[in-house]
Amino acid sequence: MGFPLRLLAREIYDRLVAIKGVHQVALVTGEERIEPPQARWYCCTVESMPIDRDFAFVAIDEAQLGADPERGHIFTDRIMHARGRDETMILGSESLRPLARGLLPDAEIISRPRF
Repeated sequence: MGFPLRLLAREIYDRLVAIKGVHQVALVTGEERIEPPQARWYCCTVESMPIDRDFAFVAIDEAQLGADPERGHIFTDRIMHARGRDETMILGSESLRPLARGLLPDAEIISRPRF
């Protein structure tokens, strides 16, 4: 899963390690790389997502950052090219809907209110 912030990736990594074990979870950011050979779950910053691996599930969080002048090109690239073998989730604000519909016309869009 690609997160917009290193600290968020780290937080989720720590939670997953507590549940799945240190050998099952990877953390890949611009500042940290913890990648056990048998890791099944990857927590990454969007910029550091491995795009050459075959994952069953891929998610991009806060994808509306594709509109950001500095980092938007990376988010847009991942929206267009990062795919899970079985499922891909692009998570973001409602403002992302028209962009997603334009770029991915066949995508299923599900809305859920924020807490």
